[in-house]
Amino acid sequence: SADGERADVIATGFRNPDGVGLHPAGWLTTPCSEGDWTPSSMICEVPLAAGADGVIPHYGYRGPRDSQAPTLPLAYLPRGLDNSSGGQVYVSSERWGPLHGQMIHLSFGAGAHYLLLRDLVDGQSQGAIVPLPGEFKSGVHRGRFNPRDGQLYVSGMSGWGTYTTDQGCFQRVRYTGDSVQLPIGFHVHQNGVAVRFSEPLKRETAETASNHFAQCWNYQYSG
Repeated sequence: SADGERADVIATGFRNPDGVGLHPAGWLTTPCSEGDWTPSSMICEVPLAAGADGVIPHYGYRGPRDSQAPTLPLAYLPRGLDNSSGGQVYVSSERWGPLHGQMIHLSFGAGAHYLLLRDLVDGQSQGAIVPLPGEFKSGVHRGRFNPRDGQLYVSGMSGWGTYTTDQGCFQRVRYTGDSVQLPIGFHVHQNGVAVRFSEPLKRETAETASNHFAQCWNYQYSG
C-alpha cells in the first residue's frame, strides 16, 4: 500500500529475481536466473492483480504449487546469451532515437544489454531479446536514464556467475545519432513471425534464406 502498512503477494516462484522493470503501459517485469526449478534464465511479466479465478501466477521455483503448471515467462533466455539476469529499464529518453519507448534488459552474467520486445497474441504476452552493441566491465544489475543528458547509466558488480573481469563498474551508454539497424518489434502469426526493423532492409538480404537461422527446443522444469 502507499502508506507501507500492507504488502500484497502478486506472484511467486522467482529464482534470484535481481531487479524489476516497469513500462508506462503498466506491465511489470522481473528476471529469474537458471537453477533449481528454473530451467533457463527468464524474464517474467507479472500481472499487478490476480486473474478472474483469484489464482496468482507461480513461475516454478521451489517446485509446483497447488498442482498448477508453471506460469509461462515473457521470454526464456538461452544460456549462451544470459546465464544470470539483472533488471530492466524503460527507454524514456527521446535522445535514443528509434529505441525510444523500448525496454532494455541487463545481464549480470554476460555483462551485456538487450532490447526487450513484447508481443501479445490472444491475451498471452511473449517476448524477444535483441543484443545491443558494446559490453560492460562488470556484471550489470541496474540502469537508469539521466533526465539531464538523456543517456543511460548502468551500474554493476562482480560475483559468482558472471563472466566479466572487473569488481564493479559505472558506465554510460550513449546514442550517437547514427542510423541503427535493429529489430524493434515483432508479431507471431499462424504461419510465421513478422519482424519490424528500425531501418528498411535490402530486399535481397531479406529474401536470401542462408541469411536466416532458427532453432527451437523444450524446457523441462525439475529440481
